[in-house]
Amino acid sequence: MLRESLTQRESAGTQTLCLRSCHSLWIFDVEHRRFRRLPGAVTADIAGAGTWERFVALQIDPETGSFRIVLNEDRTRVLRSWLHDEPCLHCGGQPDTAQTGEIVLHS
Repeated sequence: MLRESLTQRESAGTQTLCLRSCHSLWIFDVEHRRFRRLPGAVTADIAGAGTWERFVALQIDPETGSFRIVLNEDRTRVLRSWLHDEPCLHCGGQPDTAQTGEIVLHS
């Protein structure tokens, strides 16, 4: 069963996916394989021009709410975060306590 955060995600177009973690709004331009991470208090409407980062793959686990953003072709640089739910198991209602981190994998 899909989590509420995924079924009610914000969408800015057919090739755009927005995910909200405890502290950030993640905007993925799937067609061009790029993403932006904005402070959680903003809305997708203000996401216009700005800095985009390249990504290779986006993996979302609907059961745990975790998502991974693969940053390079070798799949050795990965960002990992979690979807924010109410009530949230990750931040307990205090978004500043939730962590998103880059994982550097070695083959």
